[in-house]
Amino acid sequence: MDNVTHTLAGLVAARAALYLRDQRARASGPALPLATLTASAFANNAPDLDFLYRSITPGKLGYLLHHRGHTHTLLATPALALLCLALVAGLLRLRGQHLSRPEWGFLLAVSIAGGFLHVAMDFGNSYGVHPFWPLDDHWYYGDAIFIVDPWLMIALGGMIFGATRSRVGRSLIGLILGGLVLIAWAMAFGAQPRGPSPPVSAALAAALSGAAVAWLAWMHRASARGRRWSGACALLLLLAVQLSARGAVRAAVRGGLAGSLELVRLASTPLPGNPLCWSVLAAGVSGAAPSQHYVVQHALASAWPALWPASACGSPLVHATAPLIEPSPPLPAAPGVAWGRQFRAPLAELHELTGECVASAFLRFARIPFWLRDGARPTLVGDARFDRSPALDFTDLPLAPGAECPRHLPPWEPPLGALLEARGGRAEE
Repeated sequence: MDNVTHTLAGLVAARAALYLRDQRARASGPALPLATLTASAFANNAPDLDFLYRSITPGKLGYLLHHRGHTHTLLATPALALLCLALVAGLLRLRGQHLSRPEWGFLLAVSIAGGFLHVAMDFGNSYGVHPFWPLDDHWYYGDAIFIVDPWLMIALGGMIFGATRSRVGRSLIGLILGGLVLIAWAMAFGAQPRGPSPPVSAALAAALSGAAVAWLAWMHRASARGRRWSGACALLLLLAVQLSARGAVRAAVRGGLAGSLELVRLASTPLPGNPLCWSVLAAGVSGAAPSQHYVVQHALASAWPALWPASACGSPLVHATAPLIEPSPPLPAAPGVAWGRQFRAPLAELHELTGECVASAFLRFARIPFWLRDGARPTLVGDARFDRSPALDFTDLPLAPGAECPRHLPPWEPPLGALLEARGGRAEE
């Protein structure tokens, strides 16, 4: 579904680029519109070609370190754009069509913009990207949108639905949005994903259904000018809501932890389809040296508690791979925040992980790490962002004794690098 969103974004971007070209009265051949749509759709998915080389670092660690890796950088975008143009050239040759030199220049610009758009969209969620490699190896996180946001898919799908006159194209958009709505209803009636529950209610599924039908109907009837303005306003409204909600919930959690936890990292993501309810993870240090503890505090937060209290967002995570305990002493009540359980371990154990080569490599990815131990040695490391059940999740990495050290590691800076280097000192968020 993530690639579906990128494809829809690519088609919308292509339509916008063609409109701007027409406004400048640039001559266009009959092959350019389809070539632009194809190139933009390819370019908005091309950064995910990192799957072709993830296996150079074997196992799960290869996926974690190389996904959203070198192909999700501004440096790689022009090369990926040229690859997209090569694919388009092959398709045009099969169709017996040609483009002029200015049209190829336009197509190159659209393809480069598509790669930038993909990286920007991936930045929006909590997984992270490092777009400025090799000048900067740090991860960057937007923490503002769910990785597959149904409202964004509805907005983009409706814009394409209104812009195309093809029955096949409209049918495909209808099937995509219809499938999205069916998934929402299935989640509302029991097929819930692992994690804080219930993330999708019947009311939310009904809201998504009504919005999808109304949006498609409007985009079908509106004029071209109306569609453009409506689409732009919808995307800007979505962005404004997500950013304002993000700021509100993070401020509430930060304020609630003041005096209880020396905050190091804060990770936030909205629950699927509900921009008012957010899952927030706070990682920090408690206590005084030399007996400091590393703490990961779970919370659910409401961006507008007067309208939608945190209790209506569901229940905080209780069962996970990480050994979670109740906060002791209990955390003070905070408006709009429902505190969950926490992972707590001696900070010295986090520093010990840097001496184990597999765990140390994992820390180049893990933003909110946790671990399990068997006596004196760690047996598993994981990332609390994706820890949703007692079973092993995709970031949970067992540590076998005597395991071979991983090879071909990318140079990413560990998200907790400052804390690891401080050896118990403070690191700023």
